[in-house]
Amino acid sequence: MQMHLGLSDLPYRNHTPQEKLVRRVLEENGLLYQYQIDIGQYTVDFYLPELQVIVEADGVFGHLKKRDKQRDYMLAAMGYQRVWHLKETTISGLRNEFNILMKGAEENYAGTRTDRDEQPS
Repeated sequence: MQMHLGLSDLPYRNHTPQEKLVRRVLEENGLLYQYQIDIGQYTVDFYLPELQVIVEADGVFGHLKKRDKQRDYMLAAMGYQRVWHLKETTISGLRNEFNILMKGAEENYAGTRTDRDEQPS
């Protein structure tokens, strides 16, 4: 699968305005991502392999909540434990939402580190 860090190498598709903004935020944070990839029977908007996170650009109305819950459950069963459903539709709102999620991811990572993971002083 191809990794992306910029917009120029992405295949043409009718991207939603929110997907374009999510890509911008991911790139501003220097994160590699896979875009519109198939995982099992599902297509996800973005996958961040370094964080092992799926990012869905749901918008203010979201997708169908019952279907999303079932889909998230199935993705978790396949080993994809973290799915972020982004609701914000402005660049400033997405930056804020993303920063909150990133902080939570970093705290979760720090809580699972072992002594082996510590850098030598």
